[in-house]
Amino acid sequence: MSDRINKIESVARPIRRPNTSAARGAWCDGVTSEKGDGGGHPYASVHFVVLSPAAAAGRRGSKKLPQTEHHSVTLPLNRYPTRCLLLSNNKESEHYTMSTGSTATSTTTSTTNGGQAAGILKLRGGEQFLKDIDEKGYTVIPGVIAAEKAKEYEDRAYKWLESFGKGFKKDDKETWKVENLPTFSKGGLFNRHGVAHEQWVWDIRSEPALIDVFSKVWGTDELLVSYDGVNVSLPFLDLDKHFKDRAAPWPHVDQSPNRTFKHCIQGIVNLAPNGPDDGGLMVLENSTPLYNEFFEAHADQRPAEGWSWRDGHSFSDEDLKWYEAKGCKWKKVEAGPGDVILWDSRTVHYGAAARGQRPRVATYVCYKPAKNIRPEKLEERKQALADYSGTSHDPLEFRLTGTNQAGPETPDEKQLPKEPAVLSERAKQLVGLVAY
Repeated sequence: MSDRINKIESVARPIRRPNTSAARGAWCDGVTSEKGDGGGHPYASVHFVVLSPAAAAGRRGSKKLPQTEHHSVTLPLNRYPTRCLLLSNNKESEHYTMSTGSTATSTTTSTTNGGQAAGILKLRGGEQFLKDIDEKGYTVIPGVIAAEKAKEYEDRAYKWLESFGKGFKKDDKETWKVENLPTFSKGGLFNRHGVAHEQWVWDIRSEPALIDVFSKVWGTDELLVSYDGVNVSLPFLDLDKHFKDRAAPWPHVDQSPNRTFKHCIQGIVNLAPNGPDDGGLMVLENSTPLYNEFFEAHADQRPAEGWSWRDGHSFSDEDLKWYEAKGCKWKKVEAGPGDVILWDSRTVHYGAAARGQRPRVATYVCYKPAKNIRPEKLEERKQALADYSGTSHDPLEFRLTGTNQAGPETPDEKQLPKEPAVLSERAKQLVGLVAY
């Protein structure tokens, strides 16, 4: 095992094929460091290599070694690993299962931009919610934030809406009208006005138990967080008459068809009781495993220039019939105050409008390993913090959102938080201002 690099990044470099038949396809190049997350969960950075069938067979004579990849992953460990062995090689190096110490992981290879292969880590441990995401495409983790704390955040969300002085009053349902609210979009989504950088929104992002959930998803607590928006969906009495375009279903995935692997896990922090009629996340159950198959079966929809790399794709009614014919059914995800909803970005979903008696109040969150961000995107994150821009869901490969990007819809709309966040040291790490 090599420890010559303190923290290996995902870079390609010359290698020698090891003299062992067990390594025909994948091997561990070294455990680089053992760390702790402060909560008794040790982990280590591991570098591994995956080869194409041709490269694994040791074929030479080509100036270009075919499809050799180098990847770094961070694995949760029960003890410091002494070996990293290939356990199985299925379908000609498309799927490997590897073992490090007592924690098993698997990685798949697939084609990414430029025809390069990519290794995608799937953690395999005792966390049931990780298995639920793999099997169903989504999960609900109860009580991540205490109910009392969730109620405080809910009240702060209402105070934020009242602070615009447009006539909305939390305790007066007669004021729950579109014209009494700042500009928002589908399903009660607010991502303008600098809301991504309100103090109460950053306080939620910085909740230790919430960060811990995503630490378990990715096997590291060295994370960056999205500058995502919030959702307050009120049950407007004249919903369909004056709000039809923003209340209609908009089934989509938040991943480019070019990314054929698990790329992102998104999250919702639910702050108020959320039942079947209260608005919120609708998922097309069992659509996740069909993600690649759908785009292969609908290659005729692919533009001449190829699928867009923008992380998002919408589905027509005819597209949905294809999923439904394969047994997929819509499900309204219900959650209590303080619960966290997670879903795979390949899961077909949309945000439903509130049609009952209660509003929906929630924030969107997404965290990914900090070590994977490109330097230019890290600088863009810092600038977005400075000018109060929001981002799309992916903290690493994001688009900027907000008033400055979309343009103000009312004369008084500004990209300026009512209470700009003062960041804790942990929050500065989640931004990328303070290095891990």
